[in-house]
Amino acid sequence: MLWGLPPASPGHGRHSFQPISLSEPEEGATLAAMTARSYGQSRPGTAACSKDELVKMVRRERAERQKAEELVQDLRDEVEDLQDERDMIQRALRERTDQQKKVERDVRLQTIVYRAKAQEQQISCDELARRLVKAKHEVATLAAPALGQGARQEEQVQMFDSFRHRLMQILSTGSTPKWTPRTTITVSEEMHGDPSAGIEESVAFVRLSEPVGDAGGGGPAGE
Repeated sequence: MLWGLPPASPGHGRHSFQPISLSEPEEGATLAAMTARSYGQSRPGTAACSKDELVKMVRRERAERQKAEELVQDLRDEVEDLQDERDMIQRALRERTDQQKKVERDVRLQTIVYRAKAQEQQISCDELARRLVKAKHEVATLAAPALGQGARQEEQVQMFDSFRHRLMQILSTGSTPKWTPRTTITVSEEMHGDPSAGIEESVAFVRLSEPVGDAGGGGPAGE
C-alpha cells in the first residue's frame, strides 16, 4: 500500500487519506502523480477525493487526451488531403494551361496554312482566267478567216451553178421541147495552194463530153 500524500503539518487540520492500490501499475502511478501534483500546486479538494473519484478523473483525462490525439490525427489527415487536393488542382491547371497553349498554337498554324492555300488558289484562278482569255482571243482570231473563207467558197459555188445554168441555156437554144443536149457539161472545183500557210484558192474546171456511141456525129433522131 502507498499513501498518496504525506501527513499534514502540525499547524493544519488533519486529513484522512485513502490508500492507493498498486495492483494496477499505470493507474496507480497516474493517481500518485495527480495527487502529488495537486499537493504541490495546493489545489484544495484533490487530496481529499476518494479513490473512485480519482479513478474517474484519470479516466476522464485519459479519454480527453485520446480524443485530443484523435482530433490532431484527423486534422493531420485533413491537412494531407488538402495538400493532395491542392497538388492535384495545380497539376490539372498546368495541364489545362499546356492544352490551351497547344490549341492556340494549332489555331495559329492552321490559320497560316489556310492563308497560304487561299493565296495559292487565288494565283491559280488568276492564271486560269488569263489562259481562258488568251484562248478565246486565239479562237476568235482563227475563226474570223475561216468564216470569211466559207462565205467566199459559198459565193463561188453559187457563181459556178449560175454559170453552168447559163451555159446549158446557150447550148439548148433553138432546139425543140423534146430535144435533149447530147453534150454532157461537167463543172468541177479543185482547191489549190498551201493549207498550212493559210493560202488556198478554189479553181473551177468545165468539161464537155459526148456519148461514146455518137462519136461519129449526126443529128438527133426523128429530126
